[in-house]
Amino acid sequence: MLDAVLISDLKAWNDSADPLFGGKTEADEEARATFWVTADQLADRVQKQLGDDWEVLLSVAEPDWCFRWVRRPAVWRSP
Repeated sequence: MLDAVLISDLKAWNDSADPLFGGKTEADEEARATFWVTADQLADRVQKQLGDDWEVLLSVAEPDWCFRWVRRPAVWRSP
């Protein structure tokens, strides 16, 4: 379903969260902002590879933790 490059990028992004949110060191705000920009880009790539029959949700940290769709579910889109 997902190609090897995207899977590798997702793993690297996931692994990058430990130093940013693991609490062992103080994370730099710019690095955290970059983390969320990368999350958005990866979610778009996942949606493109999976296609319109799949719903991809993205966790958004600001202002409160919530989820959003990369693309609204088909039943909610205009014909």
